[in-house]
Amino acid sequence: MNYIDKIILKIFSVIIIVISIITLLFTFDIISDLDFLKVFQDGNTKYVVIIICIIFILAGVKSLFVTGRKEDISDGVLLENSNGKLFITKESIISMIEVDLKKYDEISSSNVKIGFDDEKNLFAEIVLVLDKDTNIKEISSKLQNSIKTAVKKSADLDVKSIDIKIKNVQEEKIKE
Repeated sequence: MNYIDKIILKIFSVIIIVISIITLLFTFDIISDLDFLKVFQDGNTKYVVIIICIIFILAGVKSLFVTGRKEDISDGVLLENSNGKLFITKESIISMIEVDLKKYDEISSSNVKIGFDDEKNLFAEIVLVLDKDTNIKEISSKLQNSIKTAVKKSADLDVKSIDIKIKNVQEEKIKE
C-alpha cells in the first residue's frame, strides 16, 4: 500500500470513528438535538446500532494503529524450510536467466520479465532479438529446457512456463 493510500485509510478511519461515537452518544440519549436520528433509540434498533457502532469503532482503531507486518514478497519469492527462510529477489532470478541466455551466440539482445504464482512457481517472459538464419523453434526449445534446468538447480524453483517472444531478426552482429 503506498503512502497516499495509507493517508486516505487513516482519514477514513477517523471519520468512521467520529460518526460511530456521535451515533452512540445519540443512541444513549446523551445528545438529543438530532431529530432525524430518533429511529436509533427504539427498542431492538438501539441494540443493533450499538453493536454496529462498536464494530466500526474497533475496525477504525485497528486500521489506525495496527499495521500488518507481513513480509513483502512482491519483489521476489520467499522459501522456507526447517532451518529458516530464504528470500530470492526477482533481480537474482532474472540474472540467472540472463547468464543462461548469454551462452547462445544466436541471441543479439534479450529482455526478461518474471513473476510468481500462489504456489511459488516461476513464470517468465523473454523477448529476444535473434541473428538472421537462426532456427527459431530449435533455439526456443533449447532455451526453455536450459532455463528450467538452471533455475531448478540454482534456486530449487519450479518453472511453470517460459514464454518466448521474438521481437526481431537482424543481420548477424559483427564480432571482433
